[in-house]
Order: sequence, then structure tokens, then C-alpha cells
Amino acid sequence: SPDLKQSIFDFTINSGKQLIWIGTAVIIIILLLVIDYKAYESLAYGVYGFIILLLIFTLIFARPIAGSRSWLEFGAIRIQPAEFAKFATALAASKFMSTINLRQQNWKEHAILAGITLLPPLLILLSNETGSALVFGAFLLAYFREGMSPLILILGSVFVAIFILTLLV
Repeated sequence: SPDLKQSIFDFTINSGKQLIWIGTAVIIIILLLVIDYKAYESLAYGVYGFIILLLIFTLIFARPIAGSRSWLEFGAIRIQPAEFAKFATALAASKFMSTINLRQQNWKEHAILAGITLLPPLLILLSNETGSALVFGAFLLAYFREGMSPLILILGSVFVAIFILTLLV
């Protein structure tokens, strides 16, 4: 029989963990809304660099769970840096894209943007967390919308089709 005297804030039960994370999320939301948008622009590359270091740290020091090295554990708290990498990549890519014009088809700028976008999923793939890495493909749609050459999107689609056909045949 369950112990009725357990606290709702007890980290050993799921409801306690969820309540703490809900409270943390509310505090983060309030902070994000209060901070001036220019602060995000100035911190974009710093946040991105920190997350890249955190992903590398995760590859080296995380304990394998079901064949994947994607969770960092700090006592009772577990975090997955891949989730933060999505935000940090969007922030860094937005900062970089604000300084260039994708419609001008400068391949050097495309290469830098590709590097910013592909480094986190590469590190995530190395940790055997394929599902999280696939989400980064959505960035291509945003880049295409902002003026990236449709040739890149078409080539990417062809490579995906070849990959899938290779698996089927």
C-alpha cells in the first residue's frame, strides 16, 4: 500500500518531479518574457558554445542508458542537453542569419550556417540519440523559407529518398 504521508514535492515519486519541473518552467517562462530581446542577440553565440561543450561533456561522461549517452545526472536531477541544443542552435542560427542575406547565394555563408546547424545533431548522433537529431532537419525548412536555394532542399530530399530506398532494397 502506498505511503499516504509522502510529500508532493518528494523527488522519489513522479508527481513530485513533475511538480518541481512545472514550477521551474514557469520561472523560466517569466524570465524569458522579462529579459529584453537584445540580450538574446548578444548571448546567442555564448549559449550555443556552452551547449556544444555540454554535448561533448555528455558524450564523454554520461552513463549509458539503453545504449544512449544522452542524459546527464546531477543527483536526482537528469537533463538531456540535446533538448537545449535545439533552442541554442535556433538562437545562434537566427543571430547569424540576421547578418547575412540567404538570397544572395554566398556559399561561404551557407557553409557557416550549415556548420552551426549540423554540429549539434552530429554530436547528438554520436551519443546514439537519433530521434533528437532528426528534429534539426526542420531548420532546413526555415532556411528555405528565408531564401536558401531550393537546390539544397532538393538534394537533401534526394539523399533521404536514396537512404530510404537503400534500407528497403
